Amino acid sequence: MTCYSRCGRSRHNHSSHAWGVIYGCNIFLPLLAAQDEAYIVNTASMAGFMTTAPLHPYVASKAAVVALSETMAHVCTTELPHVGVAVLCPAYTATSIGNDERNAPAGHIPRALADPKLQELRTQVNKDIDKGVSTGYVADLVVAGMAARKTHTFPSPEWLDYWQDRVDRVRQQIDVAPTAT
Repeated sequence: MTCYSRCGRSRHNHSSHAWGVIYGCNIFLPLLAAQDEAYIVNTASMAGFMTTAPLHPYVASKAAVVALSETMAHVCTTELPHVGVAVLCPAYTATSIGNDERNAPAGHIPRALADPKLQELRTQVNKDIDKGVSTGYVADLVVAGMAARKTHTFPSPEWLDYWQDRVDRVRQQIDVAPTAT
């Protein structure tokens, strides 16, 4: 993988994922704030809670969406209590996301050319996506989450174990503070 392909992929992921959510919230929040009751649901991914090396541009962009949504939810609780904010964090969902390069910007280097060594991983991920939860199931969870005023929706909560593993690894690195003298 070249630095160029990593930088280009990062730019594309942040432009569509993180900045798409930021622009959307900036446009719609004032309109929603004028309503009697409203809800914003931003779509991130379980990847936003993980550290998956080959997917670092995607992971970073989805982590940004998680953090933005959590922060907005906290702020709206006090400043706009009639506006709910949630983040949807799906894992494998049966969608056409595996064909996302069809929307890539001009000059985009296809993954198969930029990272040919990862083709086997991409093939497996696409198979897992095809076997993922249905979009109807995810939609029902989102609606139920809004009704319950939840800030997070996890269609595959078993993936939270991976996030817990990350939290545990971080906690193991915390040094014990020396005693004050």
